[in-house]
Amino acid sequence: MAESILTASNIRKSFGKTVAVNDVSIAIEKGEILGLLGPNGAGKTTLAKIFVGLLKADKGNVSYFGEKLDARSSRVRERIGMVPQEPSFYHSFTVKQNIEFFASLYGLGNKVAKTETLWLIKWLKLTRFANRKAKFLSGGYKRLLNIACSLVNNPDIIFLDEPTVGLDPKMRQILWDKINELRDSGKTILLTTHYMDEAEELCDRVALMSFGKITVIDKPEHLIAKYGGKAVLIFKLNKNVELDLIVKIREAMPGKVVRNVQSTLILPAEQSNVTRAIVRLSKIINEAGYEIKGSIVKEPELEDVFLNLTGKTIKE
Repeated sequence: MAESILTASNIRKSFGKTVAVNDVSIAIEKGEILGLLGPNGAGKTTLAKIFVGLLKADKGNVSYFGEKLDARSSRVRERIGMVPQEPSFYHSFTVKQNIEFFASLYGLGNKVAKTETLWLIKWLKLTRFANRKAKFLSGGYKRLLNIACSLVNNPDIIFLDEPTVGLDPKMRQILWDKINELRDSGKTILLTTHYMDEAEELCDRVALMSFGKITVIDKPEHLIAKYGGKAVLIFKLNKNVELDLIVKIREAMPGKVVRNVQSTLILPAEQSNVTRAIVRLSKIINEAGYEIKGSIVKEPELEDVFLNLTGKTIKE
C-alpha cells in the first residue's frame, strides 16, 4: 500500500452563503502527480490554499506525514512548496536576488542559499536572465521564476496552481518537462488545472471537482474507459451529405445516431468495433456515390468524462 503524504478529511469552506469546498476527503500518495480538475469556480484553488495553510477550513482536518497541519506546524510547512498562478516575487529584484531572498525566508545559510539558487537558475533555464530584473521577463520565464522561488527550500510536496495558463506551446512543454522531472526526483505534486490534455499528459491520478465536491478520482485511463463514452467516427466527404445517405446508414446500422454538418458525417462507434464500423461505413458511402476525402476516429478523453459526469464542458 502506497504511503500518503497528505490526508484531508471532510474539508468544508464557505464565503458568506457560497460553499466553495463541500465536505472533501482525499489522500495524495508519495511520489505521484495528482491532478485536481474542474472549471473556474469549482473550488480547486480554495482547496489548494487550505492544504498549504493559506486559508483555514471551516470544518475538517489536513495532515502531512501523519502530523496535523495547524498554526504551530512549522516542521510541516517547511516541507511544502506552493507555486501560485500570480507572480509571488519582487519585480524590482533580479532573478538571482529573488531566489536568494526566498532562500533567506526559509532560513537557509548563505552558502546553501547560493548553491540552491545557482542550481535552480540552471535547471529552470534562467541562466541568461540571472541578473535581469523580474519585471523585464516574459510571462513564461516569470512562471519559471515563480517555481524557483517556491522550490528553494527543496520541499517534499509541491502545489502547482494552473501553472501553464496563458503560455505558448513551447513554454508549456518546458514546464511539463520540469514537472515530470520533479516527480521523477521523488517529489509529490498536486496540480490544479482546467486543461484536460495537461492532466492526461502529466497526472498519475485525477480528481474531478464540481461545485465544491470531488465527483470521481482515479487514473485518467480508468476514468476514460468507465465514463468517456463511445468513440466518434468523422468522415469528410467530397460533397454535402444528403438525406438519402443518412437513411441508408440508419437502415444498415439500426440505432446509430447519425449527424452531419454540410460535407462532414459524424456517428458514434463502440471502441471494440471501430475498425469494422469504418469498413462498413466506407462501403455504404462509396456505394451511395460519395468520395471519402478523409476520416478520423476521435477516442474518448477526459473532456468527455467531465461532460458525461457534470453535463458541462471543463471550460464553462
